[in-house]
Amino acid sequence: MFKTIILVCALDIVDLNQCTIFEDTWGPYKSETQCVLRAKQMQRDIADFIYEPIKSFHRCEVSI
Repeated sequence: MFKTIILVCALDIVDLNQCTIFEDTWGPYKSETQCVLRAKQMQRDIADFIYEPIKSFHRCEVSI
């Protein structure tokens, strides 16, 4: 089982350490492929409601 985690960082010249972690509440997922698909969906959804330049990263952790 895999758990989806997204790290979103603001691309702000003043403060480069502004990052937020988003954890998926729908999972865990049976395959890493499902986890990655969910991560991409979450990244698109997050980008839709944040109105500043961001960089996002995803990770699929093994869940017990």
